Amino acid sequence: MARLGALPCQLVLPQDAAELNQPKASDILEPLEDGANMEDDRTCCICLDTSACSKLPCGHQYHVACLESWFEQRPSCPTCGHFYGDRMGSMLDGTMSWSSSKFRLAGHSCPTLVLHFSFSSGSQGGQDYDGRSQHAYLPDNEEGKKLLAMFQLAFRRRVLFSLSPSLTTQRLHPTFAIHLKTSMTGGPARHGYPDEQYFNSAMEELRNAGISLEAATPVAIGLNASLASRIRQKCGFVLSQIESKLLMASLIILWITPQGRATFFPCFSILIVLGLPPKPGVAWSAVLFFTYFGTTTPRADDEEQQAEFSFVMMSIILISWLFALLKVLLTPRCSCFNRIQRKTRAAIQVPHVKTLLTILVLLLASGYETRAGRIALALCSIHLLLICICIPCPSFRTGSISSFGEPLENEMEEVLRQVGANPEHGLNSCNVFVDASQRVFDEMKEEHWALYASTPSLQGRADMKAILQDFLRSVERPLRCRASGVIHEMLENEKRWASEGYVVFYHLYALSSVLYELQTALANELLDYPLAGPPVMRLSRRAFGDIRSLSQVLSIRDHNISDRAHEYRALAVSAFSSCFASGGYTRSMQRYMMQGFPSGTSNYVKKLIDDLLSAVGIDQPDVIPTLRSRILAAGKAQGLEALGQVLQIFLHDSVVDAFAYGSQPLGALAPRGLPVSAWLRQQCPIEGQVRLVPHPDLFLAGATPRGPLVRIFDHCPSRALQKVALRRELQSLLRPYLNIERARQLLGFELTSDVATNTLDAVV
Repeated sequence: MARLGALPCQLVLPQDAAELNQPKASDILEPLEDGANMEDDRTCCICLDTSACSKLPCGHQYHVACLESWFEQRPSCPTCGHFYGDRMGSMLDGTMSWSSSKFRLAGHSCPTLVLHFSFSSGSQGGQDYDGRSQHAYLPDNEEGKKLLAMFQLAFRRRVLFSLSPSLTTQRLHPTFAIHLKTSMTGGPARHGYPDEQYFNSAMEELRNAGISLEAATPVAIGLNASLASRIRQKCGFVLSQIESKLLMASLIILWITPQGRATFFPCFSILIVLGLPPKPGVAWSAVLFFTYFGTTTPRADDEEQQAEFSFVMMSIILISWLFALLKVLLTPRCSCFNRIQRKTRAAIQVPHVKTLLTILVLLLASGYETRAGRIALALCSIHLLLICICIPCPSFRTGSISSFGEPLENEMEEVLRQVGANPEHGLNSCNVFVDASQRVFDEMKEEHWALYASTPSLQGRADMKAILQDFLRSVERPLRCRASGVIHEMLENEKRWASEGYVVFYHLYALSSVLYELQTALANELLDYPLAGPPVMRLSRRAFGDIRSLSQVLSIRDHNISDRAHEYRALAVSAFSSCFASGGYTRSMQRYMMQGFPSGTSNYVKKLIDDLLSAVGIDQPDVIPTLRSRILAAGKAQGLEALGQVLQIFLHDSVVDAFAYGSQPLGALAPRGLPVSAWLRQQCPIEGQVRLVPHPDLFLAGATPRGPLVRIFDHCPSRALQKVALRRELQSLLRPYLNIERARQLLGFELTSDVATNTLDAVV
């Protein structure tokens, strides 16, 4: 039986559908009394013949054959509707998962059960319907566990949700057939807690749907944890707090011994080489660094030890060149090699492996012969013992154990093929998917928190008020109202579009502003992109020419130390996973909202502008410096270099897994970061970074018959920007040097027979 607190327990329809008890009419019918008055009405309620010979417990009379035929469709009384058997609903296939969270619901002192429901979009009876992803909450007490058991059975019997029109779009989507609490606070008016009547009202709704506690309890999953499981959870929590400190203490104590220092550097060098990209320059730098420190540390004057050290260093050099050779031989078909390297790098980060490697270094160094070495070895042994006790441990750093899911090799290509922008008519963006708001909301107030409690950024987030207050204290007083209003506006957008099947991400920038505005001006000039639309993050199709899947983008990242490499930056952009996410840093993303995320230097931005001008055919050496200076001056006049800006990007859940992945800082794949939709569902509250691939064919294309796949909102917390005027000014600077047809061709939007046949008639 699955336990709460481990990886989320899950039910998946149809594979976990309940076995229904569907009785026959003959099992329920009771014979009419033979001695009854013959004048009594014995009319069969189905065929209306007056010779009925049996009745249901509810008292209505029928022929056995008539009711047998009726029960084959629905085991209920045709007259009063009383149900005899297990009721089966028409809910869509989907998943229900749940786990325990330390956050507390308003009015409760116990932990929280976090439920998540996910339904994919599709069609039924010739009608299209949208998918849905929704969190719900229960207190982790006896009442909450009873409701969880009954919700599980209701989900299995398909009576928990129904298919109804959306109040905003009138499109069909899954809606609650039984009331669920979607907010941790706000009370009944906001579908949240505290609500003293919720348990009784939910039990009544479940009983009306044919769900009883007696039937739900025997088949419930993960309601009670054993004593051993609870002990493992407690040990795991302690271990997660002291694991890194134990490891650091062991290494520091190891450093005290001369033998330990002599062996530590070459061993650690091997791990560095295994974890770094296979580039000779990177490997040589690591070798030289550790050789210098290794040879300058005190060591015994032992020729054998010196020989062993030299052998280790030569092995490192050999490994580095072997990696480089394999890269050359296997590129571009090196997905297997990349998977091996990513798994090796991930394994090094697992606490179990780090501890074992530390102990190995100690043994190789013979550090246990000294007092310091024995202490270090004892700490590592204690650490390893705790790990053994806590395996499998729900709280034991589950986020750091990587499971790399591999996307389909052609998933991105398949989505783009179906979207199919037709360059003969521009990119058909018009104002179809662009919905950039120019209105700044009033500042956030107390009553607004409950209103937005079900948005992705606030679900399970008990610290959002403190985060916002901390952010506003760092903002100059005249700007606080506007900065708070931007948060209000972003949450309003989330409330609307996240409920319509979109996943939200946040991209922060400052120095890149001029480049984005330049690309937007060019997109309008060349591709009829709306001049008032959101900034264009990527314009050239050439950069994406050989990219067919997200795994290829990850492969490019793995060949580089970080996401700062030019070949990776040409494809991907960094983003935060929610409005209050920290992204792996000490404070939330709002720390960067006023000044923008530090994503480069002014010289690097100048180089990118020069590259863009060359890419559209403005390649005269004497023109580019002058034109670049005038472009930068136009941006500086608007104050773009010093202003933080935010793009709120809504990517439809039908394509998000092909164009985004859960990321660590510097762009490395996060543990379980693929697919990104599953990675986000496993978190409550949502945390971390993502990397988006803003392919022009998707981010600039028009709407499909299902609707726009991308919606982008542009925010500046400091002041309103006159971006349309700036873009017109940039266009006037570019036009004398721009050949539209040539620029389109150079950017990769030339007409070809393959591209021209693509239309927007395909459904994603």
